[in-house]
Amino acid sequence: MLKILFAAALFAQAPLTRVLAQNVFKKDDVVVFVGNSITQNGEFHHQVALFYATRFPQEKISVYNGGVGGNTSADVMRRMPYDILVHRPSWSVVKLGMNDVNRELYLPEKQKDPGLKTAKQRMFGIYKSNVKRVIDTLLSAHSRVILQTPGIYDQTSTMPAPNLKGRNDALGDYSKFIRRAGKAYGLQVIDYRTILTRLNKKLQAKDPAATIIGPDRVHPGPVGHFVMAYQFLKSTGAPKFVSRLSADARTLTGQAENADLTDLKGDRRNLTFTSAEKSLPFPVTAAVGPALRLVPFVRDFNQEILCVKNLEKGTYRLSIDGITIGSFTSDALSKGINLAQLPSTPQNRQAREVLRVSQDYWKTEADLRGIASMEYNQLRSREKLTPAAAATLYARLLKEPARDSVSYRTLVNLQASYLNLKAREPQLEQGLDSLRNEIYRANQPVRHTFSINAL
Repeated sequence: MLKILFAAALFAQAPLTRVLAQNVFKKDDVVVFVGNSITQNGEFHHQVALFYATRFPQEKISVYNGGVGGNTSADVMRRMPYDILVHRPSWSVVKLGMNDVNRELYLPEKQKDPGLKTAKQRMFGIYKSNVKRVIDTLLSAHSRVILQTPGIYDQTSTMPAPNLKGRNDALGDYSKFIRRAGKAYGLQVIDYRTILTRLNKKLQAKDPAATIIGPDRVHPGPVGHFVMAYQFLKSTGAPKFVSRLSADARTLTGQAENADLTDLKGDRRNLTFTSAEKSLPFPVTAAVGPALRLVPFVRDFNQEILCVKNLEKGTYRLSIDGITIGSFTSDALSKGINLAQLPSTPQNRQAREVLRVSQDYWKTEADLRGIASMEYNQLRSREKLTPAAAATLYARLLKEPARDSVSYRTLVNLQASYLNLKAREPQLEQGLDSLRNEIYRANQPVRHTFSINAL
């Protein structure tokens, strides 16, 4: 557990940041990821939650999305009581900065304006002050805090999107501040900037128009978010192994890590045993598959190793629960094979079911965050609204823009979907709880029978 150290005003004599335990989030913890649109509509925290559901199935945690598009650190302070602290978070994982730099200050036509440097410095000062307020508020509410640096604004890609040069440099200063704040408060800091910058440079060396971010230079796609999830797990010391099973065909003895291994029977040509692993492999989707070429996720976090020594030389069929998984040489089995890489295993099929339920959870979460975003950004509410109050505020909002304007037509198009979601908000919240319970039913490992037979 982190020892929270309150910072002096100038962050003087800051203590070293502590390294967290392998599973930072423990049983019954409530985790809120706090941020802007990169959190609201992003996937990095989904991948972290999925990792916890598969790697620590006995440690049930509740993960909430606390992102709202367009938010600055000041905005987070304004919605803190009813949108973040309402969950009574054990952990608050904070990522802010992309909007705090104020994109308007980096428009090409603004770069010769007098006072521009002062305006940029002023925004940085406001950011520093508000981030400290966010941290202090969360700590005062007895929430432990993990800080995350802002990501990057891709100002180096030759993609056609308008380029607000200088915005990424400002985010570099914001990231340095977050690292200093982490040391001052004794908090873990997840540094996304370094890895995203390095990988972006690598991609653009081959294709100057490539990006680890997205086509708008701001929002990462599935691959970028998976890289961020990798960095989160790496920084917090997540464990490498799903399990390790080792059997000796000559002595009929076995060893297991994060599993048990029993009923080992047979000879050097035909072997059976049963095992109950305590974790599931991580289910990687096709959308994030390209990220595996950028970061060593499988090597570092998805090792489900089966090792069988002292078999007679030859080729063997591996079956689990009577299902043929594949054929492997005795040498390969002696060195160890990674079951997490074999999609036909019962363990992988179960992990994909956990993914399926998690995706339903994320869809429900997206509806709820859509409600929150509308109420904070458009309705400018500072409290949770009833459906009647929401309808009244929306009707008032429709009177603001001219009836032939784009903003008016947009609001009209959104009205029915928002009010429909708002009417179902209690059911959506209950659905989130039910799906969380379903995730932690689907993720419970079961005992499997392994057979290794000579061909």
